[in-house]
Amino acid sequence: MIIGPSTNVSECSESALEILYLDMNKLHGSIPDSFGRFTNLRGLDLSNNELTGAIPEALGKLRLLEGLYLSDNQLSFIPESLGGLTALKEIYLKSNRLRGPIPVSLGRLTSLRVFSVSSNLLEGPIPSSIGQLTKLYVLDLSNNYLQGVVSEDHFANLSMLKYLNANYNNKLLFNISHEWIPSFQLKVARLDSCKIKNGFPQWLQNQRKLEELVLSNASITGPLPTWLRLLPNIYDLDLSYNKLTGPLTNLPLVKVKYSQSRLLLQNNIFRGLIPRWFCKMIDLKLLDLSRNRLTGKIPKCLWNMSLEMMILSSNRLSGVIPSSFVANPSLLWLQLNDNNLNGELPQDLGYSTKLGVLDLGENKISGDIPEWIGENTTGLVAFRLHKNNFTGHIPHSLCKSRTLRILDLAHNSLTESIPHCFGELAAMKEDGLYYSMLSRMAFRYGYGNIMQTLMDPSAYADNTYLCGAPLPNECSPHEKPPTTSKNKHKEANKVWYYCLDIMSGFATGFWGIIGVLLFKTQWRHKLFRFCDKIMGKIYVAVAVRSSFEVEKKKVGCIKFK
Repeated sequence: MIIGPSTNVSECSESALEILYLDMNKLHGSIPDSFGRFTNLRGLDLSNNELTGAIPEALGKLRLLEGLYLSDNQLSFIPESLGGLTALKEIYLKSNRLRGPIPVSLGRLTSLRVFSVSSNLLEGPIPSSIGQLTKLYVLDLSNNYLQGVVSEDHFANLSMLKYLNANYNNKLLFNISHEWIPSFQLKVARLDSCKIKNGFPQWLQNQRKLEELVLSNASITGPLPTWLRLLPNIYDLDLSYNKLTGPLTNLPLVKVKYSQSRLLLQNNIFRGLIPRWFCKMIDLKLLDLSRNRLTGKIPKCLWNMSLEMMILSSNRLSGVIPSSFVANPSLLWLQLNDNNLNGELPQDLGYSTKLGVLDLGENKISGDIPEWIGENTTGLVAFRLHKNNFTGHIPHSLCKSRTLRILDLAHNSLTESIPHCFGELAAMKEDGLYYSMLSRMAFRYGYGNIMQTLMDPSAYADNTYLCGAPLPNECSPHEKPPTTSKNKHKEANKVWYYCLDIMSGFATGFWGIIGVLLFKTQWRHKLFRFCDKIMGKIYVAVAVRSSFEVEKKKVGCIKFK
C-alpha cells in the first residue's frame, strides 16, 4: 500500500504499508517511534518539512526499507540502529542540523548506493568502515565539520563509486600515496577546501571518465602534472586558490555538458602567456584566470568562444583589447581590470548587448567613453573605468541602463557635468531575476552588495574638470572645459597630417615630371626644343608689339603698304 500526503496514516494496516511519502507538507515536531511498526515499509519520504529532534532508533526495525529520505528538515542526530537496515539502498539526510559523528555501523549497509549527508553539522573523522560499501555509487559529505585523515582505507572496496563530494570540510586531510591505484572510475571529484598532502593528487591520473574536478583551496603547490592534459572528458575544472606554478600548458581541453563548462584557475602563481589553444574550447562558459602573473596580449581568437564570464583581472597583460575578442553577444561579465592594457575601447564591445558587469579599471586605456555604453548595454549593473586615461564627457546614454548601480569613473581626465539622470537611477529599485542573479555574482566576485555608488562622490574623484552633483563644485554655464593635453595632441596631429598631405602632393607632382626628364633622354630633348620654339615666338611677339608702340607715338598712326 502506498500512502501520499492526502492519506491518513492511522487508517493503514501496519503490515500493508509499503511506501509512505509525506514530503513538502509543513510537518513539524519529531518523527514518532510508532513508524517502527511499519515493518513492511520499503520507502519513507519525510523530506522538505519542519521536523526536529533525533532520527528515532525505532527506524532500525524497518528491515525491508530501501529508501530513507529525510532531507531539508531540522533533524539533529543519526542513530547507530540505521546500520541494521541491510536492505537500504539510498539515504538522503542533507540540509538538516545533524551533529556528532557518522556512525561506524553504516559500514554494514552492504546494499547502499547513495549516502548523502551534505550541509549539516557533522564532526569527527570519516569512519573507515565506509570503505566496505561495495555498491556505493554516491558519497556526499560536503559542507560539514568533518576532520581527520582520509587514506586509501576509506576507499578500499568502493569499486562502484562515481560521485565523491567532500567540499568544505576544511579540517579533512587527504593523505593518499602516489602509488595507489583506485578500483573505481569517478565521474565527479569535489574536494574544495579540503587539505591535500603530497602535491597534486596522483591517484587521479587513472580516472579516465572524470568530468568534474574541483580542487579549489586545497593547499596544492607546484606545477601542473603532464598527465592532466590527457583527461579526455573534463567539462568543469576548478583549481583556484592554490599555489600552482608554471605555465598553463598542461591543462586539458575543457568540453561542454548540459550547456555548462568552467575553467577556474584564479589566485595561483601561473606565469607566461594565455595559450592560443584555449580558443579550441569554443563552448566554455566561464573562464577565470584572475590574480596570477600572466603576461602578453589577450589572444584575438578568444572572440569565437561562447563565454558568458571572462575574468582576466590582476595579471600583467598588455596591449589593446582586441576588437574581435569582444564581439560576443553571450557575454554577461567582463573583468580586465588591474592590468597594463592600453588603446581605446573597441567598437565591437557594443555588440555584447547582455553585459551586466564591465570592469576595465586600473589600466592605461584612453579616449572618450563611447555613446554605445548604455545605448546597447542596457542591462549594466556595474561599470568601472577608474584609474585610466579617459577624456571627454560622461555620455548620457548610460542613463538607459536602468539597472546600473555600481559606477566608478574616478582618477581619469573627464570633463563637463555629471548626468542628472544618475540621481534617478540611484533611487530606483530593481527586483527582477536578471538583476538578482547579477547581484549575487557581484557579491561573490568582490563588488560587495549592490549598493548605491552612482551618487557617491568618490566614484568621480580626481577628474579635475568634472562638475555637478554629487561633487561639491557646481558647473558654470559659460565655462568651457580646457583642452586636455590629449586633445592638444590630437589637434597637433591634424596640422601635421594637413602639412603631410600638401608635401606629398607636391613631391608626387614634382618628381613625376622631373623623374621622367632625368631618365628619358628623348623626352628631355623634345621638351627643350619645344621650350626654344615657344621662347622664340614670345620674343618675336614682344619685339613687334614694342615697335608698334614706338611708331604710334611718332606719327599717331601706322601706314600699311
